Amino acid sequence: MDVGGGPSGLLSTALGDAAPVLNGKTLVHFVIGVREIDAITNGQTVVLGSAPTPAQMDLLQYQNGSTNWMTQTSVPAQTYAQLRYVIDLGSTQAVFADGTTMPVKFSGGYSKSSYGVGNNTTTTADAAYANAIDVTVNAPLTVQSTGNAAIASDFNLTESLGVNGSNIIVRPTLSAANMPGQINGTITNAWGAPVQNVTIVAVGSNGNAVNSATTDANGNFNVHALSADTYQLVIYNAYTNAAGYKIYASGQSSNSQGFYGPSVSVTAGSSASAGTIGD
Repeated sequence: MDVGGGPSGLLSTALGDAAPVLNGKTLVHFVIGVREIDAITNGQTVVLGSAPTPAQMDLLQYQNGSTNWMTQTSVPAQTYAQLRYVIDLGSTQAVFADGTTMPVKFSGGYSKSSYGVGNNTTTTADAAYANAIDVTVNAPLTVQSTGNAAIASDFNLTESLGVNGSNIIVRPTLSAANMPGQINGTITNAWGAPVQNVTIVAVGSNGNAVNSATTDANGNFNVHALSADTYQLVIYNAYTNAAGYKIYASGQSSNSQGFYGPSVSVTAGSSASAGTIGD
C-alpha cells in the first residue's frame, strides 16, 4: 500500500491490537480489509496508501504494542490532525479459540465507555468505495522535513467489540501516536494473586482518556499507542467498553468497581512501568 510523491517528510503507519474475550470465549483471529489510509489536516486529505483489493490484516497477530507496518509515504511537512482508515466490510471475519465464528456488524455513534475511551474515533460510510466505512481517529501527528514520523495505531478490539444476540458489534475505537510509548504493569489482589480482566484506562494530562487495556491471566497489562505525556491510570473491576459491552474482573479482593491507580510518565518510543498495583 505504498504511495510516492510529496516534497518533504516520510510518514509511516502501523496497526495492531490485543485479544479480547467475548461471552467467555477468546478471539484468536480478527481479520479486516484496509482499502485506504489517509492523513487529514485543515480539510485536506493526503493518501498514504491504497489498494485495488482490500489489504487483509489479522489484528490479533499484532499484540502488546507490536504492529504491522502498512504504508511509508512522502508527505508535506506539517501537523496532521487526523488519521483515517477505510475498512472493507465484506473482508471482516472473527474466529474464536474453539474454531467458531460470529457475524460481524459495524456501528457508529457515541462511545459508551465508562471513561469515554473512543471519543476521539468516528465512523462514517465511505463515499468512494462500496461496502466500506471510514474510521477516523483524532491524533495530532507532526511530520518534520528533516526526519521521519512513525505512526502506530491501536485498533482496540477489547474496547471496540460487543455482542448483540448472535452478532459481534464493532464500535471502532482507535488511538494513534508518533513514536508511541506504552505502560506495563500488574494487578494483584490482597493476597498477591493476579487479578484477570481488570480494565486499565490511561487518561492524559488534558483529562481525556487515550487508550485502555485489560489484564491477562497473570494480571499483566500493556496500554500502548501512547504519545509522550503523564497519564493517570484508572482501574476498573467492572467496566463498560465503547461498544457498551460489560467487562468484569475476576480474582479481585476489592469491592470497588473502579479506583485511581498511579500516574505514570511516558516518553516517546519508550516503555514505562506502573509496577504492581494492589486491587
